[in-house]
Formats: sequence, C-alpha cells, structure tokens
Amino acid sequence: MDLLQKIRKTIETYSMLEKGDGVVVAVSGGVDSTVLLHLLLELSGPYNLSLYVAHINHSLRGEESDRDEAFVRDMAGRFNLPFFSRKVRREELMEKGLSLQASARKVRYEFLFHVMGRCGAERIALGHNRDDQVETVIMRFLMGSGLRGLGGMDPVRGAIIRPLFESTREEILAYAKERGIGYVVDRTNLEPKYMRNRVRLELIPFLKRGFNPGIGETIFRLSRVLKRDEEVLEKEEERAFKRALLKEEKGSITLSIPSLLTMPEGMKARVMKRAWEILTSRRAGLYTCHVDALLRVLSSPSPNLTLDLPLSVRAEKAYDTLAFTRAPFPPVAYSYPLQVPGITEIPEAGLYVRADIVDRVDMGEIRARRDVAVFDYDALKGPFMVRSFEPGDRIRPFGMVGSKKVKDLFIDLKIPIRQRRVIPLLVSSDGILWVLGVRRSSLAQVREDTKRILRVEAVEL
Repeated sequence: MDLLQKIRKTIETYSMLEKGDGVVVAVSGGVDSTVLLHLLLELSGPYNLSLYVAHINHSLRGEESDRDEAFVRDMAGRFNLPFFSRKVRREELMEKGLSLQASARKVRYEFLFHVMGRCGAERIALGHNRDDQVETVIMRFLMGSGLRGLGGMDPVRGAIIRPLFESTREEILAYAKERGIGYVVDRTNLEPKYMRNRVRLELIPFLKRGFNPGIGETIFRLSRVLKRDEEVLEKEEERAFKRALLKEEKGSITLSIPSLLTMPEGMKARVMKRAWEILTSRRAGLYTCHVDALLRVLSSPSPNLTLDLPLSVRAEKAYDTLAFTRAPFPPVAYSYPLQVPGITEIPEAGLYVRADIVDRVDMGEIRARRDVAVFDYDALKGPFMVRSFEPGDRIRPFGMVGSKKVKDLFIDLKIPIRQRRVIPLLVSSDGILWVLGVRRSSLAQVREDTKRILRVEAVEL
C-alpha cells in the first residue's frame, strides 16, 4: 500500500474529512508537513477539499526561520493556494510567562484556529506521524504519566486531524524522495538538547539495537490499546460521577462519600480527579501523590478533613460529603530536592525541572531564553532545592549591584499576587540561584575556565 492509499484509509478509519471540507494545513516546510500538503492536494479532487496553507515563523532560528517561511509561501503560490503566515518575535514568546517551547506551541495553535475561523474552514491538518506518537508515549512514560497520557496523541481532536498518524517517518521520507518533493531541514531537530530529540536520536535507537528492533510498532500498538481502554473507562467514569454527584455550582462540586465508597479504588480516584478537572478546566496537573491523599481523606475515620490541591482547589470532607471548591486560596508551600542530573516534577507550578551537567553550552542561546539557566557547578554548594517563594527572600540579580527582594522583583515585573507563590525558586546553600522564568542571580557565573556546567531547564507539563 503506497502512502496515498494509507492516509486515505486513515482518514476513512477515523472519519477525519467529509466531502466539501475546508482544511487549514499547518506547513512548517519540513518533510512531514510538506508531504502532507502534497497528499491532501491529491485528495482534494475526490473529497472536494478547499485547502489553506498556514505557516508561523517563530523567529527562533534567525535567517533559517525566514528561509522556511519563504519556502512555504513559494510552495503555496505554485499550487495556487491561499497562504497565511504570522511572524512572532522571540520577545513576544518570552513575555507569555511559559517556557519557550510551550509559548511557541500556544501561539501556533492560536494562529491556526484564527486562520480556520477567517477562512470558514472545518478542519486543521497537522503533520504528526506514527514516530511522533511513539516519541510522545515514551516521553510521557518517562515522566510517570497515567493511562490517559500513555494513549498519546489523538488522530482526531475536535477540529484537529492528523492524517499521517499511522504513517512512519521512513515512509514519508521515501515518498518525498520518490516524488522529488523538496523540503527544508530544521537543524535543531538534530541536536540532542531537547528531551524529544534525545528520545528520538538516542533512546529509541538504543532500544532497537539492544531489546526490540520493532519497538516503534510495539509502542504505537500499545498506545492504541491503551486509548481504547481509556475510552471505555471514561464512559464508566462519567456514569460513576453522575451517581456520586450531589451538587454542582459555579466553582464548587459536592460528591457523596457513601456513593464513592461503593466504587473500586480506581474509580473513586477517577471520579475525584474528574471533579478537579471540571473546576480547573485542566486535563493535567493532579498527580498520583494528590490522588493518594484524596483516597486517604475518603477512607479516614475523621469526619472533617481539608486538603489543598493544585490550582487553588480545596477538598473538604464533612461527614458524608466531599466538596471540591476552587477559590483564591493561597497555594500550598512546596519544596523539592533537585535531581542532578535528572527530572524534578513541580506539580504546584505545572512544570518539571530538568538538570544536566554538561561541559559546554551555547551562551547566545542561553541569554535569549527565560526557561533555561546555567551555572558553574563547581562554584556551588549543595544541596539544591526547588521551592516556592517565601516572605523575605532576596536575590542578587544578574547584571545588578547588591541584592533585591524577590517580592520587589515580582512587583517590578507586574506578576500577579496569586502567581507569585506558584513560581519556583532554585536555591542552594549559596542562596537563591534562579527565580524560574523570571531572573537569574549573579552567583556561579559560567566563565571560560568553567569545567562543569549545571544546565537547568523549566518545561511545562
């Protein structure tokens, strides 16, 4: 089966398209999205599709980013397709208070939905393929994700479709070569400094060589099995939630404890997690430690207990009821030992911190990013901790003389009061090293004679 037949089957299997649909095709210029556009052009006749090409230039790679935009614009022109682009300044991405990658992703989706509305289109087509799914599942496994997360990406999610979902990167590259389809190469995808790149370039080849040559197919198949199981469990969860629900109001959900106690432990956990998700409009951020604490509250003989959860949700047990309320409660203080090297989850802040010891870094890139900081590892004294802000905290900001109250730093940057207690601080015995995403201290600066560099990156969960 050639690639065109394969994606046509994928489209039919998941009901991705209907005849007459307008489709916004997100095209970066890389091989996946470029081949996707060519394939959809082949199908535009049988499906009577109206195609619109959308490209966002994140300005993260200078001239290369502009080259990619020009390539996609020219390609859209050759096919006589409407072309929409947006150029985003790096500073604009950094102003959003998220990691650079998370901010770029948020801006990209906002732009694609804007184009869809402007064109009156029904679908947004993305170029994610089977290998992307495998990488996503492995990354989520490494981060300790549950059943839902291990199901990976959805082939269809609302208006978003992924026609290459069941196609491998090898098949896509072969199709491009066979048809003489040109594309651009993003060199940052070949650098093992991002977690996804390391999974693709190092971990998957290692697993193929040493354990299972067909590991990609195995993990992809596992993700589909887990996704099917999750769909069944979600339907049962919805029924169980309705049975336990006593009252739902704005900012508050009250559940029946006697009803919860009749359920298996796994369903109790899902129903309580569902209450948190409804109140926060988030699918992630409540972790095993929080769910275990809720289960302990539920089974405790004490008739009255209170538990604070992420994103300002409070669970209050009062005899036979368990009420979840979202209100502007002060977030719970937290403190976690930094794993060096390794990954440290900060669920209260909705992110994880990755720490590595390296022998060199691109200081130009580091200076341009708010989600990464580097330090002379040998000039620091442990232990290293990531904790919440405390009154009286002071930092010696990089580039400034003397110290400054962290509170004053927040005020200067107009950071809302509720957000201040959530933002993590990286500290050591030397003092505050970094207010994550906000300001680095002047301690342990990397110099030419630095031998070991501590590289710390904040990544949105």
